[in-house]
Amino acid sequence: MNAYYFIPAIIFLGIATSYEDLKFGKIRNKWILFSVAFSFAMYLALFLGNQVNLDGVFSFLFNFAIAVVFSFALWGFKFWSAGDGKLFIAYSALIPLGIYSLPLASFFPSFNLFLNTIVPFFAYLVIKGLLRSPSAHIKKSVFNGIKSFPSILVAIFSISWVIRAIGGNFLNFDNRLFTFAIYAFSYFIINLAINFALKKLKTRAIKDIHFYLALIVLRFVIEPKGILNLDLIYPAILSAVLYALLLRTSYNIVYEKSYKNTAVSKIKKGDIIIKIKNDSRKNSILDFIKRIGVKKDSGKKSVLDFIKIEPEGVTEEDIKKIIRLRKSGKIKATVPVAETVSFAPAMFIGAILTLLFGNIVNIIYWLYYMF
Repeated sequence: MNAYYFIPAIIFLGIATSYEDLKFGKIRNKWILFSVAFSFAMYLALFLGNQVNLDGVFSFLFNFAIAVVFSFALWGFKFWSAGDGKLFIAYSALIPLGIYSLPLASFFPSFNLFLNTIVPFFAYLVIKGLLRSPSAHIKKSVFNGIKSFPSILVAIFSISWVIRAIGGNFLNFDNRLFTFAIYAFSYFIINLAINFALKKLKTRAIKDIHFYLALIVLRFVIEPKGILNLDLIYPAILSAVLYALLLRTSYNIVYEKSYKNTAVSKIKKGDIIIKIKNDSRKNSILDFIKRIGVKKDSGKKSVLDFIKIEPEGVTEEDIKKIIRLRKSGKIKATVPVAETVSFAPAMFIGAILTLLFGNIVNIIYWLYYMF
């Protein structure tokens, strides 16, 4: 199928949404609706013109449906705002499936777009964090990353069995880079889901590490010989090492410089208030072994103990509640507000990289041979 029909719309969407996100901090629905309508109309025209067959149309619709579910799931886990999720849906509709050369996930080609967006964006945040962080903080971040390795290894080893069992017919596990990416992403999402569920249950007796240990026991009961298969153990260990030393360390560096304490009186609509975590990870298996009980936080509580902040940030009503909480002495005079970065330009760059290279593996190979 000729991708040139879609490129003008992709460029238009990228320029329009990047400009408005940078200037106004919002992504308007009219650009999303225009992009999706354009894509559906173009596929209909190509089908009627015999340039795409019925299987191609079904593949497009299936990929689009998964993109919608995927976007709303990440929004539900507060990974991105509703506007960012809708923008991903728009790009998923516009980028033809033929662009994804050797897709990393055959059933969901737009996952390539997601990786092509997230990896450069995260790399930018890490470089920015390194330039702004003192050497002591960088060393501390590396130490915390190493400290988290045992718990990450247990988690990834436990879920790798399920991932391979479910996705064996759809996922390209022969590619080591993709195996790491899918393990890391699955661990991230599953960990979010488990902690989200535990938070809803309001229980401190059960931790996420309990789930992973139980899964390993179940794996040993069902597949006692397969659990020692080096072909399964090696990718899990490698992924855990990379996640702990690369992603977790990088996250610690980025997280330290990703917020600023703002006076309650200066909070604006759309600000994203976060909860500062302690340096020690609650889900560390070492901490789990050492810990007998959970200590209660001392002092004033976080704003998030009283108000639920959506990914789109605080509303006018939230600001009024925060001011009342401060007057009653329940929270501190300042709250940690995230330093947000416009995501629409990052997704536009991800779309351009997708059009040029297909997926991030091809980008890395291209950079390797260039330099």
